[in-house]
Amino acid sequence: MEKLFIWLLLIAGLAAFIVKIQIVYPIEYVGHADASGYAEMADSLIKGRGLEVDYVSWYFLKYDPRIVRPEDHWPPLYSFLILGKNAFAAKMPSIFISCLLFPFVVYALAEMLSGSRIVGLAAGLHILLYPEFFRHSLYCLSDITFAFMVCTTVLLVLKGTKNPRFFYPMGIAMGLAYYAKGTGLILIPAYAIFYLILRFTKQIEQRDRQFVTGLVLAFLVISPWFLRNLIHFGNPIFSTQQFAVGYIGYLPWEEGTYKPYLGENLPSFFTKVKDWGISGMIIKSQEFLKQYLWWSFIDINGSVGKFDYKQIHTYPIGIASATGLILFVISYIYQLNVKSILVLYPKVMKRIGPDKSSWVLKGIETSKRINQDINKILRVWHIPQFLIVWCLLLFLHGFHAICWRPISRLAFPAMPLVIATGWTSLYIFFGIVYRGLNYRRVAVVLTALILLTVISSHNFLIIDRARKKASWPYGDAGKAWIDAGKWIRSNAPNSITMTRNPWELHFYSEEKAIQIP
Repeated sequence: MEKLFIWLLLIAGLAAFIVKIQIVYPIEYVGHADASGYAEMADSLIKGRGLEVDYVSWYFLKYDPRIVRPEDHWPPLYSFLILGKNAFAAKMPSIFISCLLFPFVVYALAEMLSGSRIVGLAAGLHILLYPEFFRHSLYCLSDITFAFMVCTTVLLVLKGTKNPRFFYPMGIAMGLAYYAKGTGLILIPAYAIFYLILRFTKQIEQRDRQFVTGLVLAFLVISPWFLRNLIHFGNPIFSTQQFAVGYIGYLPWEEGTYKPYLGENLPSFFTKVKDWGISGMIIKSQEFLKQYLWWSFIDINGSVGKFDYKQIHTYPIGIASATGLILFVISYIYQLNVKSILVLYPKVMKRIGPDKSSWVLKGIETSKRINQDINKILRVWHIPQFLIVWCLLLFLHGFHAICWRPISRLAFPAMPLVIATGWTSLYIFFGIVYRGLNYRRVAVVLTALILLTVISSHNFLIIDRARKKASWPYGDAGKAWIDAGKWIRSNAPNSITMTRNPWELHFYSEEKAIQIP
């Protein structure tokens, strides 16, 4: 049966891959800003120049007057090495990962959480047809890649708690997540905290040596980039984003970003603290955090408190995930309280003496009966693996709420975790509802399949409408930048152009460009 589900997922993935190739292949536009910036780095690498570009997109630092600088953002995964320099090649990594890798990792994660292959299949198909992921996989961006690497790391961490050999590939996945997006570095403590909590509450066996080895492997994978940053910028974790942290979400983007700092009075996190105060930042961060949580559990396209019937496909899974995660916390706290009572009970009995303990014994018996009833309800929700989702959400959304501003694609790493825990929670809930039925398992499976059919059909219609509309990224765009770039390449060799979009202009012209300050 497992092979059947894998084959179904593979066939669906191949079908989605073919559809995406048909959409993207005729499109000439590589994309704006970050998208063309990622492509430019690949082009530079192929030409043997390392990771350097010859355009200036902002003025945080004082760059070489020749307008040749080492890339100071984050490295992407490269496809130009195989398919050549064009928009199609630049978009291939996200398409390949989203169709032929991501669904299987989500399948494995959901199956591990629920113990059900049906739940794994539902979660795998869900991520494959999730409209926002489908759309963003058509961009030359690292968001899908990063979400995939985070999900892979989570899966390997959980597998490592059962078999410590998985902690070694876990470390490699952690390191690669950093190469997809720098936030990967922020998430490493979340994995460590998850492991330590389970280890010290004795819910897993002690595997300290293997886990620490995995962490060492992660930093070994990251170390070449650290070394490069140290050589070029004097800081192993350097990124221009460390300057944007000083104003993003508080000042208009262009006002903060395109100001010519030239290495002086650079903004930082402490600039934000100084200018807006801790109380102001707390208010803003709470607002941003609510938005990120809304995107994760309710509607990836919506504003807090606003329900849209068009997005109703997101509600059952997101709300089920939130409910399951909350019930897990309640069950966890309840289990700790029960253990505390069992430890304290002998001490209390000894203190009050046997002659006064009859009423205590009656109370204990009553408590036991109540405990049995409560335990029946909460026991099924005590899934220790859910703790890693709490840890990841705390670090991911907490970091973005405090240091950045709400951007929906930054919530993407949470989505596969929400989908996996959502389907798992629904599976548990259906089991409770159908308890006592002779064909309980069949009823649970049929209900899950019906819900999967409804959600998948709705998602497919959303994707199909967007495809027929043929607006970016389902259709071409940026024709003016393509034409301008080609004209400069043919008519203005060795030129330097000042422009608002140096990234894509340089991609098509291959001539130097400078951002308008």
